[in-house]
Order: sequence, then C-alpha cells, then structure tokens
Amino acid sequence: MFDHGVRVRVFLFAGICALFAWGCPDDACDSPDGAYCPVPGAYTVAAPKRLVLYDPDRDHNLSIKIYHPEEAGPFPVILFSHGAGDSKEGAPLLTRFWCSHGYVCIHPSHFTEEEGTIPSYSLARFKLEFELLDLLGPLAWYDRVRDLTYIVDSFGELVELEPALAGKMDTARIGVGGHSLGGYTALLVGGVRVRDPLLGDFIEYSDGRVGPILVMSGPGNDDNELVEESWAPLTGPMMVMGGSRDPGFFGVAMGIPSSWRMEPFEYAPGTDKYSVFFEGARHLSYLGPMSIDEDAYWFDQWPGSPRDQAAAVLRPESAALAQGAIFGDVAVASLAFWDAYLKDAPDAIAFLRSGQLEARSAGTVSIEWK
Repeated sequence: MFDHGVRVRVFLFAGICALFAWGCPDDACDSPDGAYCPVPGAYTVAAPKRLVLYDPDRDHNLSIKIYHPEEAGPFPVILFSHGAGDSKEGAPLLTRFWCSHGYVCIHPSHFTEEEGTIPSYSLARFKLEFELLDLLGPLAWYDRVRDLTYIVDSFGELVELEPALAGKMDTARIGVGGHSLGGYTALLVGGVRVRDPLLGDFIEYSDGRVGPILVMSGPGNDDNELVEESWAPLTGPMMVMGGSRDPGFFGVAMGIPSSWRMEPFEYAPGTDKYSVFFEGARHLSYLGPMSIDEDAYWFDQWPGSPRDQAAAVLRPESAALAQGAIFGDVAVASLAFWDAYLKDAPDAIAFLRSGQLEARSAGTVSIEWK
C-alpha cells in the first residue's frame, strides 16, 4: 500500500518543482500586498488550542479546536463546520491560511462519540454517526446548529479556558463556513428553512449574530426538506463553491449533476451572493491534503503554492498538482470573501469581480455574483 506520508511529500514536491521551474508571472497576483495569492499572510499562527465546552441544556461536551494569530487583535471570527464523518481536525491548512491573514478560526467536532479512537473519514465513523443521528429528519440538524450557536454564546468562557484568546476575537464580526454536511449547517445558520415533509411546516435555525456564510459542496433543492421557499430568508452575504467532479447525493448513479451544488446561489434572494465553480474539483478538493501533519508541512511547503500559468498547463498530466492548484484557488476566493464581508474591504469585492482569479486559473475557475 502506498504510504500516505510519501504521497503527501510527492504532492508537495511536485508543486514546489513547478514553482521553481517556471517561476511566477509578474501579473500572477495583482493585489498590491499579495493578499489574494495563495501564500501565507502576515500574521503568525499560534499553536492550535483544543478545548471542551459543556452545554448543560443538552448535557453535552463540545470538543473544539481554535486557531488564532499570535499578534494583538481583535480579529473577526470564523466558525468552521465539518462534513459527515469528519471532526474538528479537518481542513487544517485552509483555516490556518485564513488565520494567517487575520482571523480567529474555531472548529467544533459535531460528532464526539468515540472521538480519538475512530479516524475521521473512515467507514466506521460514517456508520456510527449515521446510526446515532437521524440524518433523514428535519430535526436532525438541531445539534449541529446548536454547536455553533453555543460557541458564540460561550466566547467569554473560551477566554477563561484559554487566556491567550483575550482580546483576539471581534465578537461583532462572525462568519460561518462549512463543507458538505457542514455546508448545509452553514446554510441553516444563515437562514435557510427546512420543511417538515410530513406536516409541511418550515423550521428555522438562523442566528442573527452570524454574518457571511461560505458553503463548500453543500446541498441544493431536494424537493423534500429543501424547496424553493426554503431559501427566501437567506438574505445575508454568501459564497457557494462547487466542482465539476463533485455531484450531489448518490452522484451520477442517481442522475444528479454537479450543478446541484450551486443551487443555493440560484435560489437565494438579494445581493452579495457569489458562485465559484472549479473545473476538476472533487468533493474533498476544497480542504487540501487529508490527514496531513499540519505542523510539519505548514506554509514552508504549502500545497497551494504553484498558483501560476504553469500549474494550469500541467493539470492534465499531474492530478496532484491539479488538486493543489484548485486548493490554492479555493483559499484565495474564500479569503477575499471573508475580507469583503467581515473586514469591509472594498478591494476584496473588486478582486472577486475583476476576473483576475479566472484568468490566473486559465479559465478553470468561474465566478458569478449578484
């Protein structure tokens, strides 16, 4: 069996070789400070903090992981909701990238039973999670949303548990990002209503303290719990991400196209909505390498580094390089979105609407907005 650590090193080595062999074109990153290139920001990322919050209403221990800059804050807060079968340990490179650009990032483990003994994204973890949680009913989402809202309720307690967080969190600027089932969770926190298929009533889980939401590989209409009327309350800023190799539930076998992932953008009302579609992206392309030793491979050998025209040219020949380039584009687009709506940065909106990212990706990224 091919050792995962070897695979990661080969993946990173290919990207670094491409960067040195072809160099980076002068116009590869047009932002004056380089903020919208897939490179680390100016802030030093502190060692991640792992804490446990106790929610007495649910008699529930909530395990969380926090990244924060070492420098003085305050910084906007991003809550990241993982997908089914994953945990708070997922997507470390993506959220550390955000953190290096001036954000506090908090990961909850929505599913804590047997955590530490059953690996993330294993068949055993999926099976146990689906057995313990009735993911087919409209009330199944309550615990996931409650995890996020309880973290917001507990910002003061987090500082008591970890004094290094003092002065770091701007509690008036909160965003929620999520992948897959976590994308569904972000939609619900942002205002999407779930219809009870038996009674026809709509159930809302929104939290007015949350501003922009980032939905990576989330759901579209299912004509059961999510219908056209579900999206009407989703009036805040939103970015939706999907990929050509990332079909809906049960995939191609059920005849569901990858465009299904983009339906939240289609149905959500109002302005400040973005759709970002990645040619070649798979379901996990948005997260970077899985099960990576984040401290060993962080930033000095960041897998999104080869964001240049050479990477686009090499995509057909190197699957690893292609996924690294996609991940770099995900990081750049998401950072610009957070900057636009958590830091009120007009340059970020201008970047998203400028066509720069589409041009740098040789047309493999397409962005729409309204």
